[in-house]
Parts: sequence; structure tokens; C-alpha cells
Amino acid sequence: MCRMRRIGFSCYFELEKSEVKIRIAKINSERPYEEYRYLEDQIPEERRTKIQRFRFEPDKIRSLVAGVLLQEELDAYLADQDASCYELKEGEHGKLYLSGADDFHFSISHAGEYVALVTDDQPIGIDVEKVQIRESVARRFYSKLEQEEIRVMQEADEKQGGGNRAAIAFTKIWTGKEAYLKYTGNGITNALAEIEVLDPVFWRTEHVYFSGTPIADGTYYVTICSEKQISISDKIIMEDMT
Repeated sequence: MCRMRRIGFSCYFELEKSEVKIRIAKINSERPYEEYRYLEDQIPEERRTKIQRFRFEPDKIRSLVAGVLLQEELDAYLADQDASCYELKEGEHGKLYLSGADDFHFSISHAGEYVALVTDDQPIGIDVEKVQIRESVARRFYSKLEQEEIRVMQEADEKQGGGNRAAIAFTKIWTGKEAYLKYTGNGITNALAEIEVLDPVFWRTEHVYFSGTPIADGTYYVTICSEKQISISDKIIMEDMT
């Protein structure tokens, strides 16, 4: 893997000291899985077994790369510790966590050509999605405030004769909701409209903050949900695994 560059972005909050580390790997989902198979030596047998359950090769590749990123961070964390005191477990809703570690938390997300991993010393969630707008999803899962934000951006796009402000707004909100669910470990819920990504009252009530940015020349968007007010401007490391 090669470290390519750090990405600048506009964030929601002031920077606060944090141990957050975000790794985003670009893959080539059109390559056959066989060309990525050499990476299997870097992941445990449980992950290899899980990968083989996927029907489609792009899903296998995304799961494999996610496993590699996670294993590298686990190895780094456990390097100076007694590894026998820790165990990677799966929560009630499928969220992985390192049992015995109070200061190592992580979250994984992948979509299309990107796989994202975030680590921190406190609970955290991440989501990455391709920038798009799905109006049926917004009507069903977005609050009135969030739907209004998209409507305003659509009007702005129309006045400018085009643009993707509405698509970015939709994806920014969606990744916030997903990141929150991954932060809590509760999994997908029908109460997504109650996760008010744009409402400071929700942040204060839930004691969480969101920070996000477009990546890949604005074609994807990534958001983290954390207990701390942080900026991810200097936290993202892009890696080429195409």
C-alpha cells in the first residue's frame, strides 16, 4: 500500500486534540478477486471464511481490504501488549470490537471503489458513500429540516443551471446517519428520521458530533460520528490499492 496524500475539506466543528486516524483505500472492483488473493495472508481465518460467503467479487474485495486495514491497526495497537488479553468480538448487531481494550475503537465502511477505516481512543463511527440523491429515501428517512436542506440545494442547482449541491447535501446527511448508527452499534433502524444530523439539539442530547468531507474529486463523501468536536482535515490518509 502506498500513502498518496492528505485531503483538505470543510468541517462542521473546531479542531480538538484527538487520536482519530482515518484510512481510505481505493480499490479496483472490476479486477478479479484472484488478483487480490495475496492479501489473504494478512488476515485471520475467520475473515477469509466470511469473504467466501459473498457472492459477488467486488464485495469480496471490499471485505478483504477492510480486513487488511483493520488487521494492520490491530497489530500496531497490540505490538507492545499481551495479545492474549484481547479478543476481536462481534456485538449484538454485528459491530466488531476489541474486547479488553478501553482505548481502541474502530469503525469500517465501504462503498463502490473505496474502503474506509477509522480508529480512535473513544467510540466512533464512519460511513463513506458515493455522492448521489435518492428522493424516495429522503422522503422516508429524513427529517423535515433535512428535507428542507435538500430542497434549498435543489433550488440553488436550478438557479445555477446545474451542479450537485443537492446530491452532496443528501449524501452528507445520509453518511451522518450511518456513521451515528455505527458509532452506537445499533445497526439499521426505521427511526432514521430521528437521527437529526443537522440539528444541534440532537448533538447535545446524544453528546455526539459529526465531521465530514467530500473525497475523490467530490464523487464520494465520508463522515465520522464521535463524542468529540474534531476536524478530520489532517486525519485522512488516502491509499491506492487498485
